Amino acid sequence: MQKSIMDEKDYSCADDLIKDLKKHLAIHPMAVVGPTYHAVNKRIADLYFLKQEELKGIYHLTEAHAATLRLQTVIRYDYKDDQIKNPSKTQQNKGVRFAHGLQKQYVEFDSELAKQEERGLLSRLREMPKEWTVVQLTMQARPENRFKILPKDKDITQPTCLHIVRLPCGETLNEEDPVSVMVDKPKGSEGMPTIFNLIHKATKEHLRTKHGRASEIRKAREKASQMIKEVVDELSSGYLREWRCLLLGSLCRHQQWLQVKDCIDKVYTKHKSYKLDSRSRQLLYRVTDGAVYLTSAEIQSAVACLVTDSSLATDLINAIVKFQQDNSILLAARRQPVIFIVDENLDLFPWEMLPIIKRHPVSRISSIHFLHALYHEHKDNIVDGCRLVSELEMGFYIVNPDEDLKEMETRLVKFLEKRVPKWSGISGCAPTHEQFSTALLEKSIFLYCGHFNGTHYLKQEDISSMRVVALPLLFGCSSAALQELGGRVQPTGVTDKYLMAACPCVIGMQWTVTSDDTDCITVMLLNSWLPGPILDLSSFRSAGDMLSSRKEPELLRLLRDARETANNYSNSAALIARGIPVKMRE
Repeated sequence: MQKSIMDEKDYSCADDLIKDLKKHLAIHPMAVVGPTYHAVNKRIADLYFLKQEELKGIYHLTEAHAATLRLQTVIRYDYKDDQIKNPSKTQQNKGVRFAHGLQKQYVEFDSELAKQEERGLLSRLREMPKEWTVVQLTMQARPENRFKILPKDKDITQPTCLHIVRLPCGETLNEEDPVSVMVDKPKGSEGMPTIFNLIHKATKEHLRTKHGRASEIRKAREKASQMIKEVVDELSSGYLREWRCLLLGSLCRHQQWLQVKDCIDKVYTKHKSYKLDSRSRQLLYRVTDGAVYLTSAEIQSAVACLVTDSSLATDLINAIVKFQQDNSILLAARRQPVIFIVDENLDLFPWEMLPIIKRHPVSRISSIHFLHALYHEHKDNIVDGCRLVSELEMGFYIVNPDEDLKEMETRLVKFLEKRVPKWSGISGCAPTHEQFSTALLEKSIFLYCGHFNGTHYLKQEDISSMRVVALPLLFGCSSAALQELGGRVQPTGVTDKYLMAACPCVIGMQWTVTSDDTDCITVMLLNSWLPGPILDLSSFRSAGDMLSSRKEPELLRLLRDARETANNYSNSAALIARGIPVKMRE
């Protein structure tokens, strides 16, 4: 299961290799080169896994994410600090109100936590809410990619083995340890269109079709939706396979979790002569917890990876399959949030659409360091794992700023004036720099309904210079996407800048979307999430069908209903959240 592609020669000199590679990482922190830092840490992780030192390997996998963004955050912090301390310099940047966002000590490469390595990782996890489960997906390093130069907006990535790392938080660490599993690349992935080819073609070609007859454009979008569905199916059954059970959040009802554990513990008491290590037992719990989403063959495969005794394995498989049959209620069980840390080469995939997590609260974050930093920025307002949002009247909207979506403007403004009459905003005209920045600095919620993400009105560097108070809901095409710059530059997006500015969470779209579905998603989400009476939305959609309207204060939990509002699958799959879980104060 946790296996390596390295040979016996690597094993015999693993300690020397680790020592040499760590010397390479000991370069001055400000001289870190992101892609190199990632590759070296992945190599060290492989060596530690080879030595059966799992926690050390996991630590280095967590270091293999967002190195460039961490460095940018430190540099930006120091720059803002200089601007704040020297007002004369600030005056030269008219219109920019400098303030500190994320504190740099949580993302620095030479901080005390960083120096403690795996012990520092455990300290970070222990500080965060017990409701959170962090799942990190990291592609194994490919030596041939070390010097590969990628053309801009051109994906040539090939599937590799995938590390799935599950990191419990808070008090949960008293019962569970961080655990990792490495899954093989999909069978038959060489010499045929891969999931990388499919998602790139769907989102970068078909969904960008704008010219031609309406029927041709509609056909291109239908083709894109079909391709995205194929990607989701392959991610689930072809790539993650049985280990997709590790993606589930903790059960909200503790009694249900006790039943999961009891299923395994009862079998093991009959085979006391077999020594089952804590890691295998923990993974068996996870397989049982997710059994209702797995096939019998997948359950059998998972158990075979964990247990060598044939008699015990048979009894475990029978018990888990029986549990699966008797506990279909777990398909509807309420679960705590999962926060994904996704490899930059995997970020475009619609992980939130996987059947096993589709109905549960999920968000994304660039690395464990940024999650830890965001937690410390908002911990005084976090209750039961959610950052509370209040002051309903403190909302601001920008609708149709480019003045070419008049029908959307009419419908959305009519809804907003009825649902949130105390909100202020502008529609049908471009916002000024001052209007845009003031909304982010002084309001609780910021709604943007227009093209892209608004950075043609307020630059990304201006956003990262502030301390953003508002929670941005960005309903434009590719508003939450990471931009591929080509070469060896790591992808980045405006959501990175919002989180760098201490914004708790950002909602947006991964790729090009259509106006009708996006309007329905926007209205349904606001109607159900915000306090106060919900409106009858039976007449909102042009087709006349009713939009769901059930009250749900947890924003991530509500995204599932919002996705189901869309008629087009590609529009549903585009909706994501980046940041920490948030909840409307009732």
